[in-house]
Amino acid sequence: MKRSFSFIPRLLITALGVCFLVSPASAQSSYFGPFQPDGNTVLLMHFDGDVQDAATTRTASFRGEISYITNDQLPGGDFDKQLRIHNRYYDQFSYLQFPDHSDYDLKGAWTMQLWFNIFTTGNDHRQDPRLLIKPGEPHYHSNFYVYLFTGEGRFATGYHERSGSASWQQVTTSENTIQPGRWYYLSYIRDTQQSMLVQILHRVDSEGNPELVSFKTKAFDSSAHDPPNTTSNPLFIGRGGATRSQRFDGFMDELRISNSARKSNIPDLVKKIEPGSNHPSSQPIRFVVDHPNLPASIGLDSVALYYRINQQEFKRILMDAENREIYSATISGQQEGTRIDYYIKTWSNYGVNSRTPYNEPGEENYHHLEVGSTTSLDPRANHLPQSIQLEPNYPNPFNPSTTISYTLPKPMEATLSVYTVDGRKIATLVNEHQPAGNHEIRFEPDNLGSGLYLYILKTETQKQVGKMTLIK
Repeated sequence: MKRSFSFIPRLLITALGVCFLVSPASAQSSYFGPFQPDGNTVLLMHFDGDVQDAATTRTASFRGEISYITNDQLPGGDFDKQLRIHNRYYDQFSYLQFPDHSDYDLKGAWTMQLWFNIFTTGNDHRQDPRLLIKPGEPHYHSNFYVYLFTGEGRFATGYHERSGSASWQQVTTSENTIQPGRWYYLSYIRDTQQSMLVQILHRVDSEGNPELVSFKTKAFDSSAHDPPNTTSNPLFIGRGGATRSQRFDGFMDELRISNSARKSNIPDLVKKIEPGSNHPSSQPIRFVVDHPNLPASIGLDSVALYYRINQQEFKRILMDAENREIYSATISGQQEGTRIDYYIKTWSNYGVNSRTPYNEPGEENYHHLEVGSTTSLDPRANHLPQSIQLEPNYPNPFNPSTTISYTLPKPMEATLSVYTVDGRKIATLVNEHQPAGNHEIRFEPDNLGSGLYLYILKTETQKQVGKMTLIK
């Protein structure tokens, strides 16, 4: 695989009437590949016509049908060859595997990076496809795993804690993050220094450039949780640990596993945008960006404020770093009633940018404030979502308990119930008027058997459904 993204954002700075174009210092190809093996590389697969590990002399064995194609058959970046794993038909069962090796028993920090393009997330023999897994005994007690949820477009990365523990650590994207037929780039990090799991997903946009689509983190307490479970099973690529129904059907490229938390590309890290509590007319307006608990493996190169006055053209100013987590910028005062639209862009030293608020395709999202008003016009400025959000439960699968999280944008009546797949209600976990904000409910069933269950959040305006699996 040989890949080079030419897109590098340029920073436009105007001073004394002179415009300067400044490019970030380092190219981004080193982040997206191709990679070279180093002392921390556990596995490196280029898939350029073979299944050899470029970091060692090992070669994967494969079952079923695999093939290779070149980039003239795919949109997007400058690819060489990609691996095609064929699992379109039920009688196909294609995958790669490496025999168990101590290199693959990851107990501490790691980074897993992979390009993939999946053909379906449908409910058939390719249900819940595993891209990467080192299963345990039982199979779901995995050292690590990467997979998709059937029909939901959600993407999960995680691991089971040491043998004997009943806990998983997992990071999951929102629904419909993954669209079949598009190239995605995963960076999955276990950062033991920061006690944090980091999951970053990019996709190739219509111009062949990397576009951030998801950034998720989850903190873990090393003193309270066991380390990842090590196993004696093979490392599988493109299949699950014990069933034929978890088959990956699609393309892969440039798989790298490392036993360290590698430096990561910047995702959408802006957790808070605070223009101040009051905006009196004619007084300077100070914008503050705060992104707490920034993982050490992720570094900022620059942060910029884009703003426009009364829907004129956007202007751009670089924000000053007050410390590692807080950036600020000030614009001149405006007359009362002036509307200001604004958004924030961040750059890593790899040159890839992210935007807050995030822009969906075909949309233009901004934060807003009005001079003379004590609050922002945008509800996201007070850190609440614009809509109800039901999150995936974790861990999933679970035994004996799992946590269900959801967020309400305003106070409302809410009911959270658990059902069997045939519609029989098992339990009502919430049935009350609740305040706006984040809510977490622990579910610990006593008399349920193994199987798939639904949890349903109902409010005054809508219903949202999640799926969870109990394993005993």
